[in-house]
Amino acid sequence: MDSLKQVFVTAGTTLVRHSHDGSKLYVCTNSILKVFDVLNPEREPEVLDILGKVSSFEVGELNGHRYGIVTSRSGVCEYYDLDSLQSMGKLVRSPLSLRDAVFTHGGSMVLCGGSDGELKLVALGADASIKSINTGDQVTAIGYNNIGDLAAVSLSNGDVSIYAYSTAEPVKKHVYTNITEKHKLLDDEDEDDLDIDDSFGTHPPEAKNVAGVCGCDWHPDGDLIAIPTKDKEIEVYDRTNFSSLEFKFKGHVHEKPLVDLKWSPNGAHLASLGQDRKLIIWETASRKSTKVYSLPENGCSLSWGRGDGDFEIVVGTDHGHIIRYESVVPMEETGTREGKVVADEAESEPESEVTGLFDEAPEDDFIVDDDGSGYVEKKRSLETNQPIKHRKVVIDEPAYRPSFEIQPYSPGGTPWNGNRKYLTMNSVGYAWTVKLESYNTVTVSFFDKGLHNEYHFKDLYGFNVASITEDGILLASATKGKKSTIMYKSHDQQDTWIRTLLLQPGEFVSSVTLSKNSIYVATSLGFVRKYSLFGRIERIEKTAPVVACVNSEKYLFTVTYNSGSLNFNVQDLDGKYFQRNEHLPLALASGSYSSYPLKGVFFSLDGDPCVVGSDDFLLILTRWRDPLQASWIPILDTAAGVKKLALGDDIKCWPLGLLKNHFNSIVTRGSEYPSFPLAMPLEIPVKLPITGEEEEEDPEEELVRHITLGELLNDAIQNDDVVDETAQERLADISVKYDAALLKQFGQSCNDSNLHDALYLASKLRDERALHAASKIAERLQLVQLVNKITKLREARLEWDE
Repeated sequence: MDSLKQVFVTAGTTLVRHSHDGSKLYVCTNSILKVFDVLNPEREPEVLDILGKVSSFEVGELNGHRYGIVTSRSGVCEYYDLDSLQSMGKLVRSPLSLRDAVFTHGGSMVLCGGSDGELKLVALGADASIKSINTGDQVTAIGYNNIGDLAAVSLSNGDVSIYAYSTAEPVKKHVYTNITEKHKLLDDEDEDDLDIDDSFGTHPPEAKNVAGVCGCDWHPDGDLIAIPTKDKEIEVYDRTNFSSLEFKFKGHVHEKPLVDLKWSPNGAHLASLGQDRKLIIWETASRKSTKVYSLPENGCSLSWGRGDGDFEIVVGTDHGHIIRYESVVPMEETGTREGKVVADEAESEPESEVTGLFDEAPEDDFIVDDDGSGYVEKKRSLETNQPIKHRKVVIDEPAYRPSFEIQPYSPGGTPWNGNRKYLTMNSVGYAWTVKLESYNTVTVSFFDKGLHNEYHFKDLYGFNVASITEDGILLASATKGKKSTIMYKSHDQQDTWIRTLLLQPGEFVSSVTLSKNSIYVATSLGFVRKYSLFGRIERIEKTAPVVACVNSEKYLFTVTYNSGSLNFNVQDLDGKYFQRNEHLPLALASGSYSSYPLKGVFFSLDGDPCVVGSDDFLLILTRWRDPLQASWIPILDTAAGVKKLALGDDIKCWPLGLLKNHFNSIVTRGSEYPSFPLAMPLEIPVKLPITGEEEEEDPEEELVRHITLGELLNDAIQNDDVVDETAQERLADISVKYDAALLKQFGQSCNDSNLHDALYLASKLRDERALHAASKIAERLQLVQLVNKITKLREARLEWDE
């Protein structure tokens, strides 16, 4: 059943959008936006004055607040608060018309484009920065995948370009050449010449496409993209392989080009609107058309709404009307290729006999409240789209209950930012997860785009701890109580396995770690299990509750909580201890995620354990291969280091790793954690906090730094722990720089006539050439007595060598 309602007295392009929960219907035309209360249809709509010459309208949410963006053919993109119904200001001004804009990155940014051929990414909020790239042709429409941060950009030449916006610099992933209708967009001045007046509905034939062009739409689970073709068909592609056609919808087809298309909120159906005044409903599972509606007027846009148990569709027309089609399809269906939500093929296959190591246990609804939200978000209500809150289960925990609250920890992992979070991050790459209604999705990406292709998979287990290497990724669900699911995936998709781990009451997986040859899973009760890369358990140990763990190809480093403080352990992969229950000098603070004592835990490129605490100091462990000799050296104040290299206020950094003598990190602005899109890594030279003051050049700091780096590298070389073939050359270079730093101080002491200090410094020089240089400096300053003593020092060394 359909019903036609007049919204605007004057004719014109009418755009419709529902709020995410379906409770509001937004209808706009030039200069006017009306807001209808879907739950109380008898109420008069609220009205907001907006831009004129509207070309697109979109609705988004951020932290439960509704916002809108409008673009105009006069080249303006404006931002609106839809809850308070007021303008938040203009985001973009372009000399040519803007054609489309979408919310991106969970609603925190806006991507827009138009006749100038540029895509502009605008950060909302105080930063309000704009980044632009050139597409090579006019932008007619933008479809955005908020799960994979992918933009499908339709161009006037018929191409569709796919851009990845997961990093600060977008990457072009694929181009569909000449696939859609070609459109020559008219600029605002050209439209004025045609005497177009949308408010009175006069559309000359030459200006049919002024209102907008049908773009592409992404499936709600982020896997599939529907593209309207120039043959008036709808082709569907999977983002795992953009070049291969997944399927075409079959059955009743449009006789004229498409105007709009949208997947249903659950992805079970697709609706398309054509210039032939047809609204067609397509079923995802069967890939066929199931319903066809004939419109009394030309449709401009469509939007899916939620009725009483069924989805409905609202269409905006070119006469200022909206048409409501009730009970289009039922809401309970889901929409993958087979019509149901399934895991990856490897996730759904029967478990091998290795599963016998971990007997299955009943599901437990209790999930560790790692985001501080106080509830488990299992699914959302279909009526309100709000999270259904589950009562926390009270579990009898052991008598040992530390005042410090251990939380699930992954190196580089962040708390939830809306419906997304980074699971883990290091110098190799990163993985992030996005919450959907009935499951999550995980995307794995790499800083070196030539290493592996980015890939994604469905997560039915709620993974929230992870570890990534060049070869694969390890994930675990930190479910508290009965069991945890552990999954390993190789990046080449050749090896995948899933295992179930039984847990004690109150226990959860607190950290996992992966290297090229081994896997470790640690829990909040101190159980540490070692597995092969094929899921075979090889060792189990009980220790103090584990806060974090990382492993290299030869060693395991764990941080534990015991007697009110953090301790650390270093073992080889056979379990032999080098350091055991030694104090870790980090301050404890219980409570929020931001006060957690660990920001980063990793092995340096040369195999030494490193930690970054909440105080932002990078500490590296020295002399740890010798009993009772281990000591932590602060080799960088990361907060000071990033401020020296980056411009702007409120600059911080997020740890990735230590690469030789450079700290690898992600710069954050205005936040403690990396946001979306992810900035490119920044390398900060290590600098020891000798004086605590910022100085451009400090020979004392140079000296101590090179002593520390030389000691670390020499120890690693002596124990065959260095994989870098240039290690010996680097050690020789450190020795040269050590002497150079000594000579700077020697020269300063000579200028100050501090001859005793100068002679002491000369005695520390290692190379004969450096001693000769010191002698020349003293001779140039006519310090004869010092020259004689250096000469005697050189002669004594020569005799010793002989």
